[in-house]
Amino acid sequence: MKKKLCTWALVTAISSGVVAIPTVASACGMGEVMKQEDQEHKRVKRWSAEHPHHSNESTHLWIARNAIQIMSRNQDKTVQENELQFLKIPEYKELFERGLYDADYLDEFNDGGTGTIGIDGLIKGGWKSHFYDPDTKKNYKGEEEPTALSQGDKYFKLAGDYFKKEDWKQAFYYLGVATHYFTDATQPMHAANFTAVDMSAIKFHSAFENYVTTVQTPFEVKDDKGTYNLVNSDDPKQWIHETAKLAKAEIMNITSDNIKSQYNKGNKDLWQQEVMPAVQRSLEKAQRNTAGFIHLWFKTYVGKTAAEDIETTQVKDSNGEAIQEQKKYYVVPSEFLNRGLTFEVYASNDYALLSNHVDDNKVHGTPVQFVFDKENNGIVHRGESVLLKMTQSNYDDYVFLNYSNMTNWLHLAKRKTNTSQFKVYPNPDNSSEYFLYTDGYPVNYQENGNGKSWIVLGKKTDKPKAWKFQQAE
Repeated sequence: MKKKLCTWALVTAISSGVVAIPTVASACGMGEVMKQEDQEHKRVKRWSAEHPHHSNESTHLWIARNAIQIMSRNQDKTVQENELQFLKIPEYKELFERGLYDADYLDEFNDGGTGTIGIDGLIKGGWKSHFYDPDTKKNYKGEEEPTALSQGDKYFKLAGDYFKKEDWKQAFYYLGVATHYFTDATQPMHAANFTAVDMSAIKFHSAFENYVTTVQTPFEVKDDKGTYNLVNSDDPKQWIHETAKLAKAEIMNITSDNIKSQYNKGNKDLWQQEVMPAVQRSLEKAQRNTAGFIHLWFKTYVGKTAAEDIETTQVKDSNGEAIQEQKKYYVVPSEFLNRGLTFEVYASNDYALLSNHVDDNKVHGTPVQFVFDKENNGIVHRGESVLLKMTQSNYDDYVFLNYSNMTNWLHLAKRKTNTSQFKVYPNPDNSSEYFLYTDGYPVNYQENGNGKSWIVLGKKTDKPKAWKFQQAE
């Protein structure tokens, strides 16, 4: 079994751009410096967004994806074909879903920070911007801003501004953020300022949302009836307000005294059975109304702007064929076409590097596979997140390229929820070459003076190295 690398941080590699050479600490006495790989990010479960691309773990994503499917079945031409084309492009679809997810987990979308909402004064955020009572027009702290209405409106318009500037990546990311706030307003507890620390039923909010995630599948809307005229207005604030009114109308059907009493007594089956009809009605409205909200954004900002042909976004190998999941490729730098990626053990870990120079016409290295952790058609597209998997290594199961905050060297690791994912972008100056990034850092290589070219992450401002993909079989 592979040992965990315990290192001293000789340099803060990513921020400085200097290669940090890992050394084995004498006793790993830094208090487990390299626990990062094993860290589980403790996140409060919510309505519910536990994975950016797995709808069985995220009610927000489940609602949004079903809303888009409702749009795709529209028969009366309310929904334009270019809307669906934009939403099918993998890069934009992924960014939309990332925004939908990030809205729960990044401080910038939580007004001072995420955290337990009961610790007032210590934690400023507590997701207060994810609540909006249409009667009081306030969040659960009694503030008129920020609310799901104010923030949904803000990011709806910001997404539109980016689209008008032709920054479509940012546009679809912020459309995802806006859609998150809208779907918050479809949840009765969010529309009634009923929080997880309501003293009448502590943590019932979380228990309810987690339960909904487990039962949502049968309530998928499968017809073409999106709600495209929820209000007689194109103002997103009015859309959010109206959907919150519809959601709040269900609050007593999920937080009645009897339901809370059964929850407090631990009678899970009883309270779950009693809330089920309201869950079904709420989820149906949420899907139909979200279809209308997304269409409203396209109607407001996109109009007849044509989307790219999805085939033009495919990543191609050196033969001009689309890169396929699980197929084997040599990943080679454009300036050394026979020196493919491989690995070498250092301090009880495998690190990635270019294969040694050999004066022949063969490609050397270890074949690599592209692996998705989300729904995909098996083809790699521009800007789409993929895992990079070496087909062999010195240690069983430690085959995925990864990085840690301790060094900018890429090493091989086990597959986990936080394993590094990579994005491929075409070189604008040479369409047969590609740039590789992870978390915005370019994947480069650097000589160490001993004839070795180690794979390192550059600074975000560094010029990226160009790569090609050659079929290995």
